[in-house]
Amino acid sequence: MAIVLLSIFTIFLIISVLYALEERFGKIQKNAKDQQSFYEKGVMAYQSGNTERAERFFTEHIKTHYNHSDSYKYLLKIYEDAGKQESLLHICQTILELGEKNLSGVDLDKVRRSFADISYEKKSYEDALYHYLILMAKAPNNEVKKKMTKGNNKFIATPETI
Repeated sequence: MAIVLLSIFTIFLIISVLYALEERFGKIQKNAKDQQSFYEKGVMAYQSGNTERAERFFTEHIKTHYNHSDSYKYLLKIYEDAGKQESLLHICQTILELGEKNLSGVDLDKVRRSFADISYEKKSYEDALYHYLILMAKAPNNEVKKKMTKGNNKFIATPETI
C-alpha cells in the first residue's frame, strides 16, 4: 500500500514538474514571439503612415533586441521626418555607442553627421566639433582637411587633441 502511494506521489510530482517546465517554456516562446511581432507591427504601422504607433512598437522592440539595426533605422527615419531633434539626438547617441560591432547595416557616418549637425544647432559646439573631426579624419580627400594642412597652421585639430 505504501509503495502504491509513493508511486502515485512520484507520478504526481513528475507531472507537476513537467507542467511547470512546459508553462515556463511556453512563456519564453510567447515572449520571443511578442518581441518579434513588435517589430513586424512597427513596420506595418510605419507603412500605413501611423508613425506614432510605429515609434512605440520599434522602441518596445529594441528594449529586448538592443542590436536590431532595422528598428534603429526606422526610428531614425521617424524622428527625422517628424523633426524630433531630442529623440533623434538620443537615438544617434545610442547607435554610436553600440557601434559597427553590434549594429550591421547602419551607416554610422550618416548617424554621426546627424548627431554633429543637431549638436551644432543646439549650440553644443564641443560635441559637434568632436564628431565633425572624426568624420574629417575618415575622409582623407576632404577639401577642408586639405586646406587645414596646407597652410602654416601649427595646430591641427583632431578628436584626440580636444
